[in-house]
Amino acid sequence: MVCTIDENEHATLGVSLRELFPNKEIVSVTIIHNPGGIQGKNFSYTHEYAYFIYPSTGTFISNVKRNDVPPTPLRDWGKESSMREAAKNCFYPIIIRDGVIVGFGDVSKEGYHPKLANTKGKDGTIEIYPIDRNGVERKWRYSRQSVEEIKGELICQKIKDEWVILRDKRDYRWKTVWTDAKYNANVYGTQLVNKIIDTKFPFPKSLYAVEDCIKAVIHNKDSAIILDFFAGSGTTGHAVMKLNQEDGGKRQFILCTNNENKICENITYERIKRVSVGYKDSENKKVEGLGGNLKYLKTDFIKLEKSIDYLKHKMVVGSTEILCLKEGSFDLVSDSYRKNRIKVFQSPKKYTAILFDLFYFEDFVEQLKKLKDKPVSVYVFSYTKDFSKEEFGDLGIKFTIEAIPEKILETYKTIFN
Repeated sequence: MVCTIDENEHATLGVSLRELFPNKEIVSVTIIHNPGGIQGKNFSYTHEYAYFIYPSTGTFISNVKRNDVPPTPLRDWGKESSMREAAKNCFYPIIIRDGVIVGFGDVSKEGYHPKLANTKGKDGTIEIYPIDRNGVERKWRYSRQSVEEIKGELICQKIKDEWVILRDKRDYRWKTVWTDAKYNANVYGTQLVNKIIDTKFPFPKSLYAVEDCIKAVIHNKDSAIILDFFAGSGTTGHAVMKLNQEDGGKRQFILCTNNENKICENITYERIKRVSVGYKDSENKKVEGLGGNLKYLKTDFIKLEKSIDYLKHKMVVGSTEILCLKEGSFDLVSDSYRKNRIKVFQSPKKYTAILFDLFYFEDFVEQLKKLKDKPVSVYVFSYTKDFSKEEFGDLGIKFTIEAIPEKILETYKTIFN
């Protein structure tokens, strides 16, 4: 879970999160989103916060490639812990030819003491040992057993008259302060949104700040379903589509908003639609679409009915789009039963078949028998949750079955106790 907040409620949110998730790890990341600062009475605010909440055991935050750290010596240095005697399997030659690492020698025997850090071989190679300029035998930071795992990060460098080995590491943990210019919410939030849609939106987030929040999370990295229940201008959806295009991922997003002042219709949906299919920006320049599929669903209440059975039936009819969303099948295969009796939807990978009225069970079975080219998710309206595959007989198709609305009712009962 990632939750962003500014300085006004930062402290309150932090306390609330720790009360809600006492067994989770909660880390606050500072993001410099307004380098120029918002002029306050005493201070000029330049930052916001992003809380990351995840299980307290295990690794859930990914590494990030950074270019702000210079190469460091592979040879250990310092006090006793850097000496050869501290780890004997860390004293061995690294072999180079023409300034390129070509191999690693065996761990040196205890009685062997090379005179120089660089020892030339007859075949034109040079063996480099972890010996400092004072002739003190030290050790490499990695043992002979593990050094080859980081071979791609090792470089040779000639300093004065001596070859040394450096580690040019690029994968690091994310910092808790994000300062890159791409997090500027004015340039990559307000100005970006203004180029996509005509309607103004106050304080949209930087596209790259949201993108990096998603990148930082390891879990289901390329196939996550990302829920933003305070969607605003739709930056989360934009970021997900951008990431999918960059790395071929299959992430999905669900954006929720109460549509206050028609924000969803005029801003959130319009932005995501244009970013998906392409658009001409405010300067009349054509911007290619990022691709993807987009569905705009509206929620509403179901009127309470005295008849529980009738209410259940209305719930099923009203949940059709949610079932399609769950299964990823939206294309109606047949409209031969338009009065909410039977509906079959499809996607490239599966069918979703819904029986709304048990009176048409035999017709439903006949339709299912025709769906042989891909798996079928079957939903059957039932007043109870007892409905099994056996009642269909041998259909000759691969299918799963669930009785509804029992699943929906169970969810409501869980939420509302």
